[in-house]
Amino acid sequence: MTKFLIVYTMLFSSFSLAYTSDQISLSDYEFRRYVRPQLRSISQDYQTLLFSLNPQLKSFKNSYNLVKRLFVLRNDLTSECEENFINEKCYEVIEEMNKNLISLIDDKIDTYSFEIPNKDERLLIQLNYEIYQNKVLALYTTIQNLIFQKSIIELLIFDKIKVINLINEVYSDFNLLLLNVSKKEVRPEFIAYWNGFIRPVTEYIIIDNRMSYFKRNITKLNVNWNLLNVKLTKRNIPISKQVKTLLNIMHNRWNNILKVSLNTKG
Repeated sequence: MTKFLIVYTMLFSSFSLAYTSDQISLSDYEFRRYVRPQLRSISQDYQTLLFSLNPQLKSFKNSYNLVKRLFVLRNDLTSECEENFINEKCYEVIEEMNKNLISLIDDKIDTYSFEIPNKDERLLIQLNYEIYQNKVLALYTTIQNLIFQKSIIELLIFDKIKVINLINEVYSDFNLLLLNVSKKEVRPEFIAYWNGFIRPVTEYIIIDNRMSYFKRNITKLNVNWNLLNVKLTKRNIPISKQVKTLLNIMHNRWNNILKVSLNTKG
């Protein structure tokens, strides 16, 4: 009951400080030159934080970067490929995706080596890993079919939406797999932070460059960051000095973003 009251109080306090459109003052220049770069740095800090707190995730590091790059290529696919038609620039994106997927398939991870005492939890992680692998193989097969067809005929029609959806599934399944392998005492907050901060920031702000999304969701982003920060710094979670320093850096980055974005600028 006490834990529930603490969480409720935190949420109520956070939402009571919801920012209105009148409080947000952000130019396109400030967004491009300051907010986006700082959010990109926070996204990179998140990767460092996740792997620092969960040493057994080290075997996922290479795949993490490959999946992240694949998600960026999804945006290139959207911008370079005409509706269901492969032009030359589009084909270059598809070829890079193919190389990326080959590397992902080759980067096999032994989930049996993880120190997870709970048998049911271990089975769940193995199942999640198999689901993720199957999505990677489905995407690879789709890309291989496109490349094979392109080698036979000059013009090629393909289902762009299907490819984009498969990339989204690979990205989500992989990141949720990582979070399910992470420490149980911080897992709920990390899952909430990834869903409510890292994924939307990566997709809509860092990649798609949508200032309107940032303005509409600045309060939600603020709440999700503060919930994670409070959990790691105020709830007796054992963390190293390096992690404390990293959290402080992330906190300062976010506070500086708020200073630039709100009507507190002098």
